Amino acid sequence: MKIREPKFWWIKNSHLFFKLIILNWNKFLSLFIFLKIFLTKKYSPIIPVICIGNFVVGGQGKTPFVRFLRQILESKGVKSGVILTGYGGFNKTTKIINKNDSPSEFGDESILHAADGLTIVSKNRKKSFEALENIPIDIAILDDGLQDASIKKDINIALIDLSKGSGNGSLIPFGPLRETLTQGIQKTDLIIFINSINKEHSSIEEIKKIWKGPSFFAEYKTILDEKIKSDVVLYSGISNPRKFSEGVKNNKRRIKKSFIFADHQRIDEKKAKNIIETSHLEGADIVTTEKDYFRLRDSPRGSQREKLFLLSKVAKLKIIIDEQSFLKFLTKKLNIKFN
Repeated sequence: MKIREPKFWWIKNSHLFFKLIILNWNKFLSLFIFLKIFLTKKYSPIIPVICIGNFVVGGQGKTPFVRFLRQILESKGVKSGVILTGYGGFNKTTKIINKNDSPSEFGDESILHAADGLTIVSKNRKKSFEALENIPIDIAILDDGLQDASIKKDINIALIDLSKGSGNGSLIPFGPLRETLTQGIQKTDLIIFINSINKEHSSIEEIKKIWKGPSFFAEYKTILDEKIKSDVVLYSGISNPRKFSEGVKNNKRRIKKSFIFADHQRIDEKKAKNIIETSHLEGADIVTTEKDYFRLRDSPRGSQREKLFLLSKVAKLKIIIDEQSFLKFLTKKLNIKFN
């Protein structure tokens, strides 16, 4: 599914007429959400569950943080499995993902997670947990699912991009919020503010006034291999491509051209050929994100997509956080011991 976020989502509307319409819409939809949560039967998994979610539509850095969380848990002797719905994939079955599975079938994020360890995809999260019952793991991590009231979670962690915050504070489709900020905060145990482009949205101040619980700051830092040329051509289909381009610039690279696609958009033969030809013309290396790179893995042999896959250099992402304090928080909430 292709997502393009309207620019007005991130700008406060001062026009009184529209403010009244949006206010009434927010009240109506928040009531609907409340009733849905109230009437939803909850499933209680047999193992602890950590949910990594967000308040708004689109990427806030959930998948990289889930991968980071799994890494630090595993380093402390805690076995984990990741559960997600396989957004963008057309397959509707419940499946333990192999790293060689097709991203178009099961979603690109699932293939990334499968490269790290046990990963289960299902449009029905309850079925994923049922598939985990006979697998010896200590913790399940949900990549997204903060708004899913059908699953009981032990810890809800909300990620907030400092550059986007809660946008204009309105619910879909007048704004980016999946639910009201108050509804989201009430179910949240921890907020992690993410910095990637050194910019703070005006709504962050409001969030900090409302939020009374614990929070951490995480730096998302883009890392490029030293062998990558000074001149680069970028392509990406992620929710916030500016994070990627700013990260590349911070590595002292000159961006000759950027090919920006909608989130989860598939690169066809024509687009792939255009990227390759532009890189040859500019004498530049082709650089992309891990998610976009994995999206090309199932390309037919001899195709332009396969050529692009073979030519692409991958930008890595490093997450910097107060790891010791974060682990202390998890230990206290989950009552578990780390090695």
